[in-house]
Amino acid sequence: LIGGEAGIGKTELAKQLLRYVRNKNVKTLWGACSEIGVSSPYQPWIEILREALEIEEDSYTIFGKLPALSLGELMKLMPELVARFPNVQPPSPLLQPEHEHTRIFEAITQVLKLLSQAEPLFIFIDDLQWADESSIQYLKHLAHAIFENRILLVCAHRLEEIDEHHPLIDLIGSPEPDELVRQIRLRP
Repeated sequence: LIGGEAGIGKTELAKQLLRYVRNKNVKTLWGACSEIGVSSPYQPWIEILREALEIEEDSYTIFGKLPALSLGELMKLMPELVARFPNVQPPSPLLQPEHEHTRIFEAITQVLKLLSQAEPLFIFIDDLQWADESSIQYLKHLAHAIFENRILLVCAHRLEEIDEHHPLIDLIGSPEPDELVRQIRLRP
């Protein structure tokens, strides 16, 4: 997690890192959050999945390897998948919300793990301070789910917009930090 005040260079640092890893044959994906009230559920993850869909020459290479249930869950987030996979139907939302989230979490994770099999994967999410609750919960899930995979996840956030009630505080303000999360604080 890269933290710092607005305009200090968090995004520029990430762009330089992206350029560097691309030159090392690392696949890169980018997502961003919109200001609170504008951000939709899973917005940065949907952007990342859409970029993955675009960079894969054949969408069946990755998305076609998913179990029908997982692909169906992703169709709820990305309606454009319906046209590419007309024989798969999104599952009906008969589950409790927490079970629905679990299935979505697992479906996104399956895609990212598949993407990292052929070459390492670098994911960047900008403006994490504006992420919706579902996106932050998924970020926490993913940090543990990708532990043994070739995936590096980097996120940037504005420190001045994180208070003790912000959902990110569990990751950045905990007295016992998660061993899988590293923080870099940029200072003027």
